[in-house]
Amino acid sequence: MEASMKYKLMIGAFEWVLDDSVEEVHMDNSLGLCDFEKLDISIKKDLNEQIKKSTVLHELGHAFFASAGFDPKEEERIVDIYANQLFAFLNKNKAFIKEYFLEDDKPST
Repeated sequence: MEASMKYKLMIGAFEWVLDDSVEEVHMDNSLGLCDFEKLDISIKKDLNEQIKKSTVLHELGHAFFASAGFDPKEEERIVDIYANQLFAFLNKNKAFIKEYFLEDDKPST
């Protein structure tokens, strides 16, 4: 994965910005934050690679649910929304997925 940077991502009908290099997330001791009003996802820099990727996916989950008009009372619907949104996201953002999640998975020679 390249150095930390900002990524523009299509989530639902909107363009979001994911910044994985923020000094501090302004919410308790969180590692990441999803701002629904600004369409912005912030991830603390200097995290362990696995924790950073896990946090990115966690915050993307918040963005997916928000863009789908999520109602927390409908648990079964959560699974359907998440699966559908994730599938669409993976297909619409292949360059990001390749660079951010798959570059490290290349077989070593």
